[in-house]
Amino acid sequence: MKKYRSYRGIFYFSIIMFSLIDLAKPQVVLAENYNEIVGEAPVGLDISSYFDVGNFKLAQNEKATDYPFQTNSSSIFTSKTDQQHSGRVLNLAKSGESVYSAADSTNSTKLPEVGAAWSKIDDDSANFIDINKKQTVSVWMYFGSGEGQIADNGEGMSLVLQNDPRGSGAMGAGYQGMGALGYDNARYKENRLLFLGSPFGSWTADSGSSPLINSESEIAKTAVANSISLRF
Repeated sequence: MKKYRSYRGIFYFSIIMFSLIDLAKPQVVLAENYNEIVGEAPVGLDISSYFDVGNFKLAQNEKATDYPFQTNSSSIFTSKTDQQHSGRVLNLAKSGESVYSAADSTNSTKLPEVGAAWSKIDDDSANFIDINKKQTVSVWMYFGSGEGQIADNGEGMSLVLQNDPRGSGAMGAGYQGMGALGYDNARYKENRLLFLGSPFGSWTADSGSSPLINSESEIAKTAVANSISLRF
């Protein structure tokens, strides 16, 4: 039986701190800024020794113009003033850049980001899960305070075991796909009319949508291949 690679990533988070620890206990953390959040994290493993933060690669026959999730925003925390946590906390994603409306330059919306970290498997630091053996992994995670815009807080996460040919460049869709599932780029737009104060509407194809309805096989091509995932 093949050994499956272990993924700590393909987590769709707007803000998340990820630390591998030997033993974990539930904690409630109220922090105001990035450094305070990191300071509350338990001292974990050396992330770079066991995980890769790779560049996402498009699936075969996938067009870059049709796929919005192409950047891995993950980074390993480094600090000269906090040597205890430096290199031992993984920031999988954060609140994205602010986009301003053309009609109102003072009103901005933050774009969410997606990030992934994949376990190393091709060198002396091989870090994978053998599905034939019982194994335990403990983690400490921070999803955001729950305040602010949606992009400031975590959408969810996926733990993925995979043998995708793209290796550390594998990536599914963000948002509801949580980095593991495929992406359906079909879109509709609503045409609304008002009649006696009641809204009546119809749905037509969005001009930016092609194809209108994706088949299951087409959507599956954009998912993490040869994988199983636990999403929550």
